[in-house]
Amino acid sequence: EKIRYGKRLDLIWQVDEDASPVQVAPMIFLPFVENAFKHGVSQKRNNATVIIELKVEDMFIDFRVKNDKGISSSHYDDKKKHGLGLVNVGQRLELIYPGKYKLTIDESDTSYSVHLHIDTRRNR
Repeated sequence: EKIRYGKRLDLIWQVDEDASPVQVAPMIFLPFVENAFKHGVSQKRNNATVIIELKVEDMFIDFRVKNDKGISSSHYDDKKKHGLGLVNVGQRLELIYPGKYKLTIDESDTSYSVHLHIDTRRNR
């Protein structure tokens, strides 16, 4: 995406180097990253910012994505804002990490923000 959008995109990518020992369900973060580009960067005429952060401490994953809102974002109704992709991710999280995750999605006038916190420790 950075190559695609070039100078129009300010991509801030911060991933812990020590994240490798922790395993997470495949593709669990992808819908949030895709939405940042689909509903943010691709809808914005001028420069856009996407911030992606992944931190791991002990066996806890802290994942955040924040993006500027696009020009047409205010025209989305609730169904589009919280569409099928987010519903599917919520269902997957509940199946794989029941009671062991917290998903927060915030919206302001200028940005969207997702925060996913997962406890990957096995039940004992």
